[in-house]
Amino acid sequence: MLRRCGASIWSWSRPPGSSSCPLALASLLTGLVSSLGTQWGLFRHYWVLVKLLITIFATIILLIYMETFSFMAGVAADPSADLDVVRNVSPGLHAALALLVLLVPTVLSVYKPRGMTQYGWRKQREQRRALQQSKPDERRTSAVMQVDP
Repeated sequence: MLRRCGASIWSWSRPPGSSSCPLALASLLTGLVSSLGTQWGLFRHYWVLVKLLITIFATIILLIYMETFSFMAGVAADPSADLDVVRNVSPGLHAALALLVLLVPTVLSVYKPRGMTQYGWRKQREQRRALQQSKPDERRTSAVMQVDP
């Protein structure tokens, strides 16, 4: 019955999790690399930390829930199985909740609310001190260059 749908069933014929689990792990990895390579840092702002925790949570839930999807796919593929086991609201409910969970990091990425962690405040103070210490040297150098014709 499922094979009659043609090309649209291609995604159902693959093993469950063959694309979503690697993509979830890739999302986690690119988030880590991006946060470490930008001014936002990984531990400087609360919103980056919240995004990291939400991504870790969503990835773990996905990995756990893939076992349920594998079971449902096995039941759906068996022509003699009772499909009432597969016909429930759980996958739809979980998909809607997952969409809401993934919407939160998207909103955080767009609006970037204020709020620095203690680590962020400390790093900011260190950068300001380093900048203030380097400015007097620059002033002396520029003053010497102006005086000397």
